[in-house]
Amino acid sequence: MRVFFTSIVATILIISSFGWADSTRNNAQKIKLPHLDLDVTSQELRQLLMKQKPNLFSFGKPVSGPVEYALQIGERLLSWVDIINANRAKEDKLRLTSPQNRVSYPITAPNHYSRRTIELGLAAVKAQMPLDMRDILFGEAPLPNKNPITDEDFINFGRKVDRIYQSAARWTMLIQFKGIYIEARVDDIRGYYFLQTNGWNQNTLKNWPTIDIDTQAQIKEALIGICINARNSFARCKSKIDSVVDVTGIVNFYKLYIQKSAGVYKSFFEISNARRDIKWNKGSSFLASIPFLTPSSEEVKRYIKENIEDEYSWKSWGLKIDFINQNPAPYVVFTPGVVPHVEYIGGNKIEMDANASLDEYEVQWTIRHEFGHVLGFPDCYHEFFDEVNYEFINYQIDVNDLMCSRAGNFTQRIYDQLEASYMR
Repeated sequence: MRVFFTSIVATILIISSFGWADSTRNNAQKIKLPHLDLDVTSQELRQLLMKQKPNLFSFGKPVSGPVEYALQIGERLLSWVDIINANRAKEDKLRLTSPQNRVSYPITAPNHYSRRTIELGLAAVKAQMPLDMRDILFGEAPLPNKNPITDEDFINFGRKVDRIYQSAARWTMLIQFKGIYIEARVDDIRGYYFLQTNGWNQNTLKNWPTIDIDTQAQIKEALIGICINARNSFARCKSKIDSVVDVTGIVNFYKLYIQKSAGVYKSFFEISNARRDIKWNKGSSFLASIPFLTPSSEEVKRYIKENIEDEYSWKSWGLKIDFINQNPAPYVVFTPGVVPHVEYIGGNKIEMDANASLDEYEVQWTIRHEFGHVLGFPDCYHEFFDEVNYEFINYQIDVNDLMCSRAGNFTQRIYDQLEASYMR
């Protein structure tokens, strides 16, 4: 689900720029949702949880279930890593995440998590973990400042625990909004994606009688998906597809819903709230510029200019930052403990965490991504709640895209959208 916030859990207004299906967007309503991109770090999740539910981290107190237990084990792991790293040189520190080992959730292999998967996942890792690490991590004794096993094994098993911790943290923060995430299923575009990438359309579907049974089942599942994009329930869509008995019915079903589904898909990528202060003339097609309120320090000024101008370039084209001393213009503020965000798509205010070092990779990626929202781009990842299996499902539509994933970069499609919206 694509949302933005103004505090840890913030009041936001759902409007067209947030990527919900049209009728949902038009029924604007005030809600409170945490803003969590799909590859948010455990440290960021930890920050949010400690503010929302500080009592979760009293290790050894009675726990109410497997999710809370996973949170306590995950917090104990993060604390242990901090203790070990306090006595190590920078190059020798244990790191559970890095740009090289980032976990992505492509649309073809989405992430599923529930109370059950969290419980089973933690039990499986505990059973496989080296005894010396397990006794400490799952025990109650004070955490030592040394690693009892090899760094390679510690990182390997630590990452597995860390992923479970992340699922438990997301579950804890999002389950209270289950009803909203159930509604968000209307934006699940996996069906459309499957049909498009596998070449199934009104012409190829005419070969229905010759298609093997397994592929027919996949196509029917995808057709249910595009039916849901038209704001029909899963039960209604399944009933409708189950009643189709011939090739004509299959083709007509596809034709009935494909355009609506295509619109939902496009909403993840199109600039929905174009700015008016970008200069990009056809006569100077190799350069565009945008004003930016001059930061108070040279360090922040350099951070803004270097990261944005480095990222927003394509072949011989580039976006230039023009610092000015008057509003209105995009600007950055630093607030301790906040998860970085832009006030709304196409907005000016970028809020960053004052506690984070500007030299860190995550912080450099973040300003590049958030500036995409300033330019009018939505997030191109999605998360919703599946009532049938009682689980959350999320995925990144293109793991190589700057607006979908922290592993992503500026792409041709971003350039094309900018050109279509801003070249005059």
